[in-house]
Amino acid sequence: MIKGKSLAPDAFRAASLIPKLEKAGYQVTERNALPDGPRTWTFDASTEPNGARNEAANVEVNQKVKQTISDALVTGQPKHPFLFVIGGECNMSGLASKRIGLMYVDGDADLTKPGEPGSSGNLASMTFTHLAMASGASESMQPFPRPDGSGVVDPSNVVIFGLNADLQGNTRSRMGYLMDEGYRVFTSAAVAKDSEL
Repeated sequence: MIKGKSLAPDAFRAASLIPKLEKAGYQVTERNALPDGPRTWTFDASTEPNGARNEAANVEVNQKVKQTISDALVTGQPKHPFLFVIGGECNMSGLASKRIGLMYVDGDADLTKPGEPGSSGNLASMTFTHLAMASGASESMQPFPRPDGSGVVDPSNVVIFGLNADLQGNTRSRMGYLMDEGYRVFTSAAVAKDSEL
């Protein structure tokens, strides 16, 4: 569990996100894919067959996220025009749906690929690679695309919030990928300057 990202949903609640959405005219229903709390990942776990650590546990969490999203889509129709998912970390690839919006709260772009030279092997550093089904995504994440096989995020449905441009993992090529593809990115410096972007 990474404290900053694990505490993000409570921080959005404390900032009155739900009342603000309701005031804007949206009917809000909250769901939690992990009611028992976030999973704790082991940083020194051995690398699993597809080139990442804690891979099986991540796949299990992704299945729970996918099921929660599927249930929300079925029971929410036609009342809810979209799902807005607040999350980060490696358990977000289970968002297989065309009707989602994701606020991805993370300081790192998480565009590492399994088996990449210099990679720690932690799936948390590969999340966006899998969400976007970018080249090099792990085979273990293949069950989590949109129905047409594309990644569950693209520039139309995700906002990257709090990206720290100074982190070593946010290389020029990764930042270039996000800009070239047209992703909306709010850096940590911009958030610190004005949190109500």
